[in-house]
Amino acid sequence: MRSKIFTNTALFLLIAAALLSAAGDEKCFASEPGNYLIKPSKFLQGSAGDRWFAIDKYRHLMASAMLTGLLYNVSRVDARQPRGSSLTVGVSVTLAAGVGKEVYDLYHPGHVSSWRDLLADLAGIALGVLCFGRY
Repeated sequence: MRSKIFTNTALFLLIAAALLSAAGDEKCFASEPGNYLIKPSKFLQGSAGDRWFAIDKYRHLMASAMLTGLLYNVSRVDARQPRGSSLTVGVSVTLAAGVGKEVYDLYHPGHVSSWRDLLADLAGIALGVLCFGRY
């Protein structure tokens, strides 16, 4: 019971931090007018405005940590699945969402796909596993 209360409190704090970060006015994605199909090589190059410590990376980190923790918590506590299965659900669905978003960004005008975003997603998944995958 105590670990469930701790997990739910930690999940609430992660959600609150992510919502507060979303209130910023900084534009997350650099737009490229007139470019209707961003070439896959653009993914590896990144863009000039794609910094390591931008608010966008923080949002990727927090969203991935929250989603991993939420899915782990639902699978482990609500569906009563074993720890390993719950970790697999949380990590795989969050990773698929992160890769899916980058593929979407790759082929839609006004969005820039970035390998740094994927690394921030992976760091968020690791954070989610560390925070929630202990019980």
